[in-house]
Amino acid sequence: IHSRCGRNYGDIFTMTTRTTTNTGKPRLVSSSSSTAVKHKELVFRLAEKGPPIIRNVLMEKGWVEYDEENLSPDQHWNLWWKSSRFTPSQLAACHYPYQHVNHFPKSSEITKKDSLLRNLRRMKGIYGAVCDFIPDSYVLPNEYVKFCQLYADLREKEQQAIWICKPSDMSRGRKIFVFRDLGDLTYDCTAIVQRYVDNPLLIADYKFDLRVYVLVTSFQPLRVYMYRDMLVRFGTEKYCKSDLSNIYSHLTNYSLNKFAPNYDNEKDGIGEGCKWNLPRLKEFFDSLGVDFTLIQNRIETIVLITLLSIAPSIPHAAPCFELYGFDVLLDQSLKPWLLEVNFSPALAVEGEVDGRVKLPLITDMIDTLNIKPFDERFVCLEPEGFDRSARSHVRNPTELTAASAAKAGNPLPYPLPRGFSRPEPKEKPQDDLKLPPCKPKPQPKRSLSVPSRHTTKRSVQALQAASQASQKAPLSDEAAGNFELIFPFNKNVENQDLSKGDSAIRAIIAEIRTKEAQWNKACKQLAQQLRQKAEGVQNTTHNSPGK
Repeated sequence: IHSRCGRNYGDIFTMTTRTTTNTGKPRLVSSSSSTAVKHKELVFRLAEKGPPIIRNVLMEKGWVEYDEENLSPDQHWNLWWKSSRFTPSQLAACHYPYQHVNHFPKSSEITKKDSLLRNLRRMKGIYGAVCDFIPDSYVLPNEYVKFCQLYADLREKEQQAIWICKPSDMSRGRKIFVFRDLGDLTYDCTAIVQRYVDNPLLIADYKFDLRVYVLVTSFQPLRVYMYRDMLVRFGTEKYCKSDLSNIYSHLTNYSLNKFAPNYDNEKDGIGEGCKWNLPRLKEFFDSLGVDFTLIQNRIETIVLITLLSIAPSIPHAAPCFELYGFDVLLDQSLKPWLLEVNFSPALAVEGEVDGRVKLPLITDMIDTLNIKPFDERFVCLEPEGFDRSARSHVRNPTELTAASAAKAGNPLPYPLPRGFSRPEPKEKPQDDLKLPPCKPKPQPKRSLSVPSRHTTKRSVQALQAASQASQKAPLSDEAAGNFELIFPFNKNVENQDLSKGDSAIRAIIAEIRTKEAQWNKACKQLAQQLRQKAEGVQNTTHNSPGK
């Protein structure tokens, strides 16, 4: 059926074949019939520029790749992975729970830097300091005057801050630069100028950030999983605030640092390359006496508040899921700062560390999604007299349906089958004829739009019942491997309906604020211990310069 279907619609219907009765009407074939079509294999559809790791993991699990050149109507797919967004017609043609796509509509509201800033500003204005985890930022060119005023005020106070400029919709560190003087600020597109975090936590004098992987399987209700392994990305030159032009010292993007002259060299305390995984980072914090679990809990708060900022505006889209990449920076007080959220985080395997993190990541993600193969209960009702061979071409499932084309006022995307005729346009009445004014007959509102030429009245009623039941059906919260469910984290937030907006979010923020207060107190104590250790090391080095 060419419409958005409910969660358990496969449990209600039976498969229909093109066999007809003596009256010419389609005959329903039960699931036990030998003529029912069965699709037991799982099929994935990968875009041309899709990451090869997706293909490798799925084929190792026994999946089959979709043949883009085969336009047979019997061909199906269960997972469609793209690096770009899906169109509304592609999303509407998906059949849940048998088909999944890897992007939600409107997900760019947090992956574009200017949109992310606006959403987090709004959250901070409503809910307070718990949402204060992004540095002071300004959108250029709209807020250029406001930024100049702040720059002038700081200069009068003899405070020369460091700033970083980032294009709003670019990735991989392109066109990013650090500056102090306003005269060095140049941009040719919508950009973000942001207060530079100039006191980052360093490992062996190298700057680093964290790439945190987050899986969202639903926004309404919200279901969020956080991957318990992550990438630690280093700059390949030692951190130095006096030289702001050295991108290998201030930027941690792997796409930049892999071309650094010092990339393959053995670096003190870091080793070769510029990546660690989480177990190695934990070893470093354990050597300092720091429990990294506290930092992870604070990162969870950042992830949840960022997703809550857009959750009410994301439409219900059961076939969708999203794998985000959150980039987080730690300062010397162990406070995490959100740098950006990646729409399609890089999944290329370019080293041993990538293999240890990303291969299990994709495997655990597929297991958590629990995608089901098509079965014989899948519905495909066809009208009386319908002849598939009458089409001029075989329609792909991503094309507009007849109902949506008619609603838009466009002709049908293919010729009508035998037994159907196009309605002739009515002639306009002549001027000399006096016709009584006629009022349009009120049409009943339909809760679910279904193309009538593909269904019967009985199947429409059953489809509506299935769609309503899917809204009430509980989602599976089972996580696989290193994925851990971080929302809902208790029953108080599980029962909140995010479609209600502010009231539900306010209740969730209250629960988060209670947990955050405990974590902040513990992290401040740890940061104080680290400062005392650092001062002790400096005194020892000063007294014994030969060591």
